[in-house]
This record gives sequence, C-alpha cells and structure tokens, in this order.
Amino acid sequence: MYVIALIAEFLTSLLLVVALAIRFGRKWTVGALIVLKVAVAALMLTYGFEFAIRPLRDLALLAVALAFPQRRKLLIVGAAAGFVLDLLLPQDIPQWTVIGLFAVIGLLVALPIRRWIAPVAFVVLAALGVGVWIPASAAPTTMNMGMPAMPGMAVRSVTQLTGPPTTGSVKKLTITARQDGDRLSFDPNVIHLQQGDVLDATLVNQLPDTSVTIHWHGLDVPNAYDGVPGITQDAVKPGGRFEYRFQVNQVGTYWYHSHEDTKDEVGRGLFGLIVVQPRTGPVAGVDQALMIHTWGDRLSFGDNAGVQVEPVKPGTSVRVRVVNTASDLESAQVTGSPWKLAAVDGNDLHEPGTLTDQTVPIGGGGRADIQLTMGRTSS
Repeated sequence: MYVIALIAEFLTSLLLVVALAIRFGRKWTVGALIVLKVAVAALMLTYGFEFAIRPLRDLALLAVALAFPQRRKLLIVGAAAGFVLDLLLPQDIPQWTVIGLFAVIGLLVALPIRRWIAPVAFVVLAALGVGVWIPASAAPTTMNMGMPAMPGMAVRSVTQLTGPPTTGSVKKLTITARQDGDRLSFDPNVIHLQQGDVLDATLVNQLPDTSVTIHWHGLDVPNAYDGVPGITQDAVKPGGRFEYRFQVNQVGTYWYHSHEDTKDEVGRGLFGLIVVQPRTGPVAGVDQALMIHTWGDRLSFGDNAGVQVEPVKPGTSVRVRVVNTASDLESAQVTGSPWKLAAVDGNDLHEPGTLTDQTVPIGGGGRADIQLTMGRTSS
C-alpha cells in the first residue's frame, strides 16, 4: 500500500505541474487534483506526518492557485521546483526547512512584488537547495530499511542504533570463531546469563578464510548488534573483531549463530546456545541444554551423534532446553514419565498441561523447553 501511495504522489505531483502549464482554469481539473491529493495525503498521514509533507504542500499550492489565478506562471515554477527538489533533497533535511521553503514560494506568489524579484528569489532558493544536496550526496550512505527517500525524514546510521543506556551487571566474554578440520565452532558454545545482565561479547575471528557475524536468534537486541552483514554491520573478516553490547531482559532459551553465510556456516558448526535464567524464582534441579544438529546426514545432539547419559536422582526437577539449529522440522519426546511443555521459543507457557505420549515438533531455529520430575525410568 505504501508503494502505491508513493507512486500516486509522484504522478499527482507531475500532474500538478502539467495542469498548471496547460490550463488550470477548468474546474474539473482543480476538483480532480484536490480529490487525488487529499486521498494521497490521508493515506500518507497514516505512516506519519513527515510522509505527508509533499501532498500537503501541493494542496497548499492548489489553494494559492485558486486565490491568485493571475500568477499562474509563477505557480508553475513553484510546482516544478517542488517536484525537482523532492528528487534532490537529502532524506535527513529537517521538516521545517522543507515547509519554510514552500512558505517562501507561497509568499512570492501572493505578495504584490516586482516581477524581477520572484525569478531572482527562485534562483537563490535553487542554489541553496543544491548547496545542501551536494555535500549530503557525497556523505557516506546510511540505511533506511529500504524506504524510499522522503524530504523531512531524518535518517541515522545503523551503527548509531545501540539502544538505551545499559544498567545491569556486565557479563564480559570473548567468543572465538575457530576451525577444526572441516568443522567450525564458536567458543564458548553455551552462554549462561541472568535476566537484566548486560552481555558484553567480543567476537574474535580466527578462521583463516571465512568472514562471520553473530545474530542473537530470538533476543530483542539493538539494531546495531543484530549481526546481519551488509545491513546492520560489516562482516568480521579473518583476524578481525567486533564488540556486541546489550542488556538481556528476556528469560528463556535462545541461540546465536553466524549470519554471513548462514546455511554453510551454521551447517559447519558456527552456533551456540544462550540460557537466560530469572533473577528470582525457582529453577530446576537439573537444567540441561541440547542442540539438535545435522552433520552431513547424521542427526546429533550438538557434536555427539551417540547416546548422551546424564545421571539424575529420582524426584529431581528437570528442565531440558531443546534447540533445533537446522532448517528442517525436528521433534522431541519423553518416555517413561509424564512431562510438560514449559516454554516455546523462549516464552514460558501459562499453566501447561501434563503430557505422556505426545511428540513436540520443533521448527528450524525453534526451541522447546521440556519440564519433568525425574522418575526411575525417564529418558
């Protein structure tokens, strides 16, 4: 819908110039333009005032044209100037600058001034516009999440989007990307945090020929630390490093992985687990994390393709955090004891029911926390 509104705005702005240049006096032309502009302005206002500046400005020009029809030539120049400046002005020019620019145009049309003053004023305004545009166009490109350029819309570099100030206890660590034969790994591959901790993690890339990043799957993190190369950060090249720092306010099971070449790098082992415990409240007697992964055609728990045994005394509360690091659908189940599905994708379920023979499907990248009290035959 936004793209349709943007195309409609572009076409009606061009139509305004053409209508003024050919014959503006016909009432149906005025009426049609006003209806179109009001509709576009209303739609753009749903996205924010800065998106509606152009149609509102054109409506102002139409109002001036109706009030001062004898100054049609000057209005043509004003409408054309608006259309051209929309294409040239940088996105981060303040809204008041754009509004003020066209307020001056309106005054030039309305006031009984000498004929030579208006052309000179337009030349000066054009020079000022170009003077703003040239240094802005030479500045480094900034991200705007794929949105088209809009006058009056402030744009900040993604690297500035580091979130609010952090206040919790700092958990400082180094995550090293290493290679062992054909496999890759992050060390450590399990990170334990408490709710409210500030994670200060420095990624060090010791891989010989592979660039990496870290995407914190499921965690709400500032944009600058989301780990998407080419969008939120540059990939960390061999021998390089990058610091991630953010506060972790979510409780639950999450995981992290490289996002440079996700299918290849995660498949080869560049992933790890994040467990965030509540700062207060009960925790399980045994809290075990398991990462389901496929190495080639072998389904494994982490890097262990065999049976894993963890001795647990009967009567002990157990929480098993199962993470599917693959893209295929996997599943988990418990035999020998009733159990509960305590959480899905990091979110605790409200009063989960007791299960016995059911199987829990876990989608690619998904997590399922299983809770039970250890019996004599549970597995």
